[in-house]
Amino acid sequence: MIRVVKICPSCNSEYTDHPAISRRDNKTEICPPCGTREAILDSDLTYSQLQPSIEEYKRLCISLLKRFDEEYRTRKRCLPYSQETLETLLFYIPALVTDGDLTEKESKRITTLIQRQLSRHEKDKAPLIEPMQNK
Repeated sequence: MIRVVKICPSCNSEYTDHPAISRRDNKTEICPPCGTREAILDSDLTYSQLQPSIEEYKRLCISLLKRFDEEYRTRKRCLPYSQETLETLLFYIPALVTDGDLTEKESKRITTLIQRQLSRHEKDKAPLIEPMQNK
């Protein structure tokens, strides 16, 4: 499967996921984290009502990413990470870099590690024996 790398015009981050459509003009494709950010800003809830939930989720993502990074740097594979968890963490990395919670260097290193782990998940799903073809 070929992944197309796109650049978000809102935050200038690279992304490969399905784009969100900007609420500003209803046609510009933006990265999913920016789409989420626009949706939250346009919601009826006030920022002060949303802030505790956003900060808690952001703190959790940063904590998981740094723990993942530490486990791989020290070769302690303490906890197995599900494919869904890894994809979610990968999804939020650009927003965490944009917000200044991760550096570019950390982002690139952790992204590489997560992609490696995801490729291992894919290999584990592959059948061990090729199906017989009819002759």
